[in-house]
Formats: sequence, C-alpha cells, structure tokens
Amino acid sequence: WGGIAGDGLVLLDLDRRFPHSGFADRAIGYAETCRKALREGRALPAGYFHGWSGVAQFLLECHRHTGDKLWLGEAVTALGRDLDACVEHGRSGTRVALPDGRRIAYLGRGSSGVAVVADEILEHADVPALRALLPGFAVACSRAIVAYPGLGTGRAGTMAVLGRLIPRLSEHEDDRVRLSALSGIRRHREMLAHQLVLSPGGHL
Repeated sequence: WGGIAGDGLVLLDLDRRFPHSGFADRAIGYAETCRKALREGRALPAGYFHGWSGVAQFLLECHRHTGDKLWLGEAVTALGRDLDACVEHGRSGTRVALPDGRRIAYLGRGSSGVAVVADEILEHADVPALRALLPGFAVACSRAIVAYPGLGTGRAGTMAVLGRLIPRLSEHEDDRVRLSALSGIRRHREMLAHQLVLSPGGHL
C-alpha cells in the first residue's frame, strides 16, 4: 500500500498500458527486493495494506505478467508469513492475533486481507491448505460487530472480501458456509447504513 509492493503493482499496470516501456523490468527489480526481504524474515503487520499479504499480491501479479511460476511460489511463501499470524478464534472465525491480545479481521490489517490474496492464489494453484482456511476467513468477515465503516479497518472492507469469497465457498461440501456468508453480506449492508452520518456540510 505504501511501499515498493504497491509501487510495483503500479509499474506492472503501466507496462500493460505502455508495452516495451521498461516498467516491467523495474517492477521485477522491486520483486527481487521483496524476495530478499522475505528470505531475511522481516516482520510485518499481517494484512493487505502493510503486511506480507500485499507483497504476495504483488508477487502474484508478477507471475501473471511474466508467466514465471517462480513468482507464484514466492507469493505462496509470502502469504504464509501472514498466515502464521492467524488463529482460529472460536465462533469469530480465523483472525490475525495481535500482540495486545486482540483478534482482528480487517482488510488493511487483519485476516480479510490475508483471505483475499489466498482466494487470488487459488485461481492459479490448487493449494489445499489455503482452500481449507476459506470457511474460517468467511466466518470472521461475517461477524456483525465491526467498530468502523471504512475499507481498510472497517465494515466496507470485510464486506467486500466476503463477497469475493462467496463463489469459492460454493465449492465447499457444506452449503451452510456459503449461505452464512450471504447472510453476512446482507447484515453488513444493513449495519453500514446505520454507520453513515451527515457532516455539518451535509456530506456523508
């Protein structure tokens, strides 16, 4: 989001728009830097915006752009770093465990961010361990109690990820998982309306 993985994603997008511009070469250079950081075991807060999940998304895009399966493998490895921070939290689903004891499921920092990249990786590789985690992620995204409405640390982000997971959940042998996720989206939409307020200027 605010580092070289985000810059690399922009460069890959520019290369699609302006082929043979050298943007892809610069992006791959950034990917090599991410790969080195992954080998060094650098600690990052688990999630999409600042964690290894965002790096995994970038490395996956490198695979899509080049066709090189090396980057697919590196994406799986990077996502695994964030998965190490995830715990099953009873009826609250699979969440990221913070040092202060909280368990969070947000997109920017939390298990929603891990889930969306896991789903993207499954488009390119059948990783049973990732597939098995999706129901727990969906439960975490479905919970009604969410303090904030926003994308990175709120209801909008968890709702968006839940919508992304539903097609994959339809493959699950227990259809109750998918039906619960659909109920979660309806509940989020209703609750999100209650979190909207008008500012003094009349804006939401």
